[in-house]
Amino acid sequence: MVPSVLSLGYHAYRVLPVTVEVHLLPGTLGMQILGLADSALKESRERIRSALLNSGYSFPVKQITVNLLPADIKKEGGQLELAVLTGILVASGEISHGILDRHIFLGSLSLDGSVRDTPRLVSALLHAAKYEKRIAVIPAEAADMAAMIPGLRFKTLQAIEELSRLNDLEIFTGKEQLSPLTGTEVTFDQILGMEREKKALALAVAGRHHTLIMGEPGTGKTVLITAASSLAPPLTTKEKLESSEFYSLAENSSTLIQAAPFRSPHHTSSDAAVIGGGAKPRPGEVTLAHNGFLFLDELIQFQTRTLQALREPLENRTVHIARAQEKVVYPADFTLLAASNPCQCGYLFSRSGRCNCSPIKRLSGIGKISGPFLDRISIELDVQKQTTLQAGSLSHTWYREKVLEIDERIRSRNGKRGNNSLNRAQLMEHLQGSAEHRLLEDLSRRFSLSPRGQIGTMQVARTLADWNGKDKIGEECLEEAFQYRSIRLLAMSVFSEAA
Repeated sequence: MVPSVLSLGYHAYRVLPVTVEVHLLPGTLGMQILGLADSALKESRERIRSALLNSGYSFPVKQITVNLLPADIKKEGGQLELAVLTGILVASGEISHGILDRHIFLGSLSLDGSVRDTPRLVSALLHAAKYEKRIAVIPAEAADMAAMIPGLRFKTLQAIEELSRLNDLEIFTGKEQLSPLTGTEVTFDQILGMEREKKALALAVAGRHHTLIMGEPGTGKTVLITAASSLAPPLTTKEKLESSEFYSLAENSSTLIQAAPFRSPHHTSSDAAVIGGGAKPRPGEVTLAHNGFLFLDELIQFQTRTLQALREPLENRTVHIARAQEKVVYPADFTLLAASNPCQCGYLFSRSGRCNCSPIKRLSGIGKISGPFLDRISIELDVQKQTTLQAGSLSHTWYREKVLEIDERIRSRNGKRGNNSLNRAQLMEHLQGSAEHRLLEDLSRRFSLSPRGQIGTMQVARTLADWNGKDKIGEECLEEAFQYRSIRLLAMSVFSEAA
């Protein structure tokens, strides 16, 4: 009977269940691996042979044929080595066939027979937890990480000598860990004044609203956004596992994500690096920011095609990548926090009138942000340099507790985080009365908002109502939400002057 060993490999940045079949045939000593194994796995033949001999096992003096199923999908991942070695031991009668029925084997090998951790193992373990009737056999050095995966049952191996007594090894079970709040070294307590901006960013974090801050250099745009990211509520278990999987696949990470991701790609990053893609599709920054924040500093310095490519994930919260031989869909439910100077000198919107850019340079700067892109931004803030610096009346802890309170209120009503997924019909039901409907129409005309822009502003108004503990959106919430639409008015004035 040909041994059949279950393991987990990778294909195109996703986990792939792999069945390893091992057949021993009379003939010349050798080992052949079938089933579209990558070059790293093909090189494992000598590691497996050395590990067996150095661990007291014999290496079969036969032709060894290893078949990886499914046979028509390319496989990669060093953690398949332990499964291949186990199949050889069972086929040669060195260990019992019975151990294969209830285990998943994950791990790479050293020449001395020790079982080693591999990059991206965390994503494989996240999938192993879905096999309720199977126990993962993993390297001992990965035990701490495995213990944080809820529902995962696993055994640990220091070396392959322990395979002979695998049924007697202790079974461990992963437990849910308390998720910490996002922590940064910068807090609102270190920023003097700017209460309007702090409240707007707290609303953005609580309601998951895309936000753009513009202003002259030195006004504190970057530090405001960095501090605001630490207001994020703790991740749920589902969110932690989702984020950890893609970090593991894209960055070879061996740790579990415990707090909201904060990604900050440089403005020279390509659209494939930000959105995802390449000849061999891989997740981009928008997917690594899933369940967290994507911070684009110096927004107008990004390539125009990159900003335009962001429009789909900003609205649909997914990324679809199609290649000739591969189509993949990656999640991208992030909150965009962007900051930028409005022009080359940075003083276009300054009340001091210090901008010395030519009309063409002004248009080339602010014109980088297209109307459709700006429509997907729900909160726009123009930041002015403060003439007097006074400590804020509300602490960072107060804002954090307020965000947690709003998050709980939104989840109990919507069944999920944020108000950014509410559609127009749902939002209209939240308006208090006919006066609010008329006010919405009047303000939308004044701000030249498209239907999409109206929805974004109403979503912010809904979060403002949650901030005030109100069940309905009143006039004061609508008026304040439209106050966070200042950049489009300033941009319109620039275009009018140029015309």
